[in-house]
Amino acid sequence: MKHLPAPLIAVLMLTACTERIELDLGDLADPKLVVEGWITDQPMKHRVKLTMTRSYYANEPAPVVSGAYVRISDGDQTIDLQEDPIGSGEYWTPDGTAGEVGRTYTLTIESAGETYVASDHMRPVSPIDSLAITYIEDQEEPEPGRKPRYEVRVWTQELPGVGDHYRWVQTINGVRNDSLNRAAFVDDVLYDGAYVQGVVVDVVHVVPGDTVRTEQMSITGEAYDIITAILTETDWRGGPFDPPPSNVPSNVSNGAFGFFGASSVKDRTVVVQ
Repeated sequence: MKHLPAPLIAVLMLTACTERIELDLGDLADPKLVVEGWITDQPMKHRVKLTMTRSYYANEPAPVVSGAYVRISDGDQTIDLQEDPIGSGEYWTPDGTAGEVGRTYTLTIESAGETYVASDHMRPVSPIDSLAITYIEDQEEPEPGRKPRYEVRVWTQELPGVGDHYRWVQTINGVRNDSLNRAAFVDDVLYDGAYVQGVVVDVVHVVPGDTVRTEQMSITGEAYDIITAILTETDWRGGPFDPPPSNVPSNVSNGAFGFFGASSVKDRTVVVQ
């Protein structure tokens, strides 16, 4: 009896068990609006960014939505946002605009004959009593041109009553990084009503003399769930136990994607020692 070499048997088995799968990931027949916006109780210019979904295979940036009518209302006052610069898809409130804790804010967008609405409630947040930037011991030598890692630690009193959610954003030497994959966020299930001492909310690359401003922000449970869903489908994906891909939830009506949120903010600034 003639025997086939083991490597050839393996190749034949793989060939016999392989089935060609065609994935339909071409152009989206019906592009959807994508909304990214936030309002806080800090007097400043608040931004709403509008883009459209694009082809899975597209290499270019998502197309922006220009010329839309965008406004934010708290039920008593309505503020019109202006696109700046024109053609950027970025819409801004007037400088000095500040929300108020306890109010619900509604974003309305009119574009291409369609109307989109999103609402979020501004919850309170505790102040940061103390902020420390501590060097991480036993870390490897940083790559050339990259700064060493430090932990951002906060001391704060968690508000009593389960249901609070928090987000932390860092500004280093005047550069604010509020991308979702860099922001820490948590619920209060394990900390309800407790005094939080030195909890690590972020890891940053800094050196002595750098200035770090930490914002402690209130977010709603809906915002927490949406941020979790976004990261589950993006930065947290890649392990053997990943769930099947799914659409990320949104609080914007009319089939749009994205999120509009409202936050109270308390901040503290330190210089790295």
